[in-house]
Amino acid sequence: MPRLKPESLARRQQHLLDAAERCFARLGIQATTMRDIFEEAGVSAGGLYVHFASKADVIEALARRCSERDTTYIKRCVVAGDATATVRNILRLAFADWRAPRARHAVRLDVALWGEGLRDRRVARILERSTRAAMAAIAGALADAEGSRVRAAHLKRSRVLGALIIGVAIQWHADSQLDPDSLEEVTMALSPTLAVA
Repeated sequence: MPRLKPESLARRQQHLLDAAERCFARLGIQATTMRDIFEEAGVSAGGLYVHFASKADVIEALARRCSERDTTYIKRCVVAGDATATVRNILRLAFADWRAPRARHAVRLDVALWGEGLRDRRVARILERSTRAAMAAIAGALADAEGSRVRAAHLKRSRVLGALIIGVAIQWHADSQLDPDSLEEVTMALSPTLAVA
């Protein structure tokens, strides 16, 4: 088998993860098999197993990819000297994410992952690390906005912001009539309160 360049390997892994996301959202995580993933990706079994030894490895890579993406976007939300504007930017980021073309798919995948975490301890640990990384990124953004180091108050506010964002996502998944945009105005009105240390 010829050796692939690092950028080709990275593209292949992303392709496999995209296929896994589609399978997990469509079939559920527990019902999805490695065969489902490699068939969805249009590769051989070896083409998948060379990158991921198990479904848990796929889940871990998906969580890492999501965490890295979220951390990058959250860092862009910082408005130096203005914690309220930073909170608003973080909330706007979530609402913009829900407007994306495949947003329902992404929310469905999140809910499926959380459900799988209740059943599978390894998945639960993966999700815990991912959640902590997101909360640390939000806390870091709040601290950066204030020009300070991360304090306990930043971590508490990051958890409330995270709970608010996750809560809207779960409601949207559970209630097909809910339009997240209908909650944006009232959510933004909470920004000054969530920005106070």
